[in-house]
Amino acid sequence: MEQQLHAVKLHTKFALLSNPLPKFEGDNGIARRGNCAELKNQFKTDEEIKRMTDREKLGSKIYKKDPDMIQRFDEKKKLAYINMLLPYAKSFYENKSLYIPACIKQAFTDIVDENDV
Repeated sequence: MEQQLHAVKLHTKFALLSNPLPKFEGDNGIARRGNCAELKNQFKTDEEIKRMTDREKLGSKIYKKDPDMIQRFDEKKKLAYINMLLPYAKSFYENKSLYIPACIKQAFTDIVDENDV
């Protein structure tokens, strides 16, 4: 039986969220298409911050945790937040592009290079 090749147009992009950096075999094509944003923000209670060593704090962005934030994020604030995001969403859909900083592209290329054994 003869097999036929079919071209398939993809309408999606794979997204991965991970606490540890992913390990995979990569090539230049993967490096060119991927993006990586390392989020170093930490939200901690006063007690947790006091227990941290200076070394643990180094390079981290530590903020005081607000346990009541969800209760204070009422409908009016939710609407204001959406109104802040709308111009960016509109620009994305109109221009069919999203500006991605070079540091985010480079971070993924670095991951691919680290996994290249």
